[in-house]
Amino acid sequence: MRARLILLGILGLLWSTSASAGDNDFRLYRLSSCREGTMPGSTCQAMPNIQAFKDLSKSLGLVFAPSFLSPSESLGEAGFAIGFETKFSVAASGSHWNALDGVDDESPPLFTLLQLHGRKGLPFSFELDMAASWLVDSEMVYLGGGLKWSLMEGWLVLPDLSVRGHGGTVTGSPDMNLTTAGFDVSLSKSFGLGGVFSVTPYAGYSHVWIISSSRVIDADPGFGATPSGGYSPEFVFEQENQNTSRGFVGLRFIVDYFTFTAEGNFSSDVQNYALNIGADF
Repeated sequence: MRARLILLGILGLLWSTSASAGDNDFRLYRLSSCREGTMPGSTCQAMPNIQAFKDLSKSLGLVFAPSFLSPSESLGEAGFAIGFETKFSVAASGSHWNALDGVDDESPPLFTLLQLHGRKGLPFSFELDMAASWLVDSEMVYLGGGLKWSLMEGWLVLPDLSVRGHGGTVTGSPDMNLTTAGFDVSLSKSFGLGGVFSVTPYAGYSHVWIISSSRVIDADPGFGATPSGGYSPEFVFEQENQNTSRGFVGLRFIVDYFTFTAEGNFSSDVQNYALNIGADF
């Protein structure tokens, strides 16, 4: 009971901390330019950079998309696990990062996410998971979940095999709607060491879909005129549907109820390195 209260407190802390804007928040009007219109003085015909929006959406989707951070074996029908995770994301450079408050060039920062992650075993080797994560130095929070099925586990010398589907959405951005979905396939094998603890290496493939769109954006936020005639600063980025693949490798150590897991997942746009400290029951 005490552990559950502590973990709920951590989740509340993450949620409250995210209530202030930071350098990792972004403003989509920076992915547009103004063309001179017909009004005297400051005029603007919005010219959105659609490719930059697609690149930003894809990169942020890969930053927020969940890591696997567990072996292919299931918890069992009565089992559950809970853990605290930290993820570091390294993204490729690009002009789309100019949308971030803390970026003055095309080089993105090292992104850090803090996450609370719970998993519950179900009958027939299924497993349900829920997660809430916060992008440090921003107002953005990811809420998501997934369902894993261990098709093969505990078969003598053969590795365990599982598939997982997952989905989630990002809240806290005043400009963008961002949703991710995907599936993973993984293999793992546990080894006992000295009867004291076990180690489980795992590896797999993940495919991620990223769905994004914007709310109404003002390309000329410093000018307070009402849109009319040749002055048309407002625009919308229409829905973009993108998908990409990534591979992942990880290693889990377990001593009694306590677990420590390290994982890396890699794509051409973003590399994520994640750590999990938790307990399995």
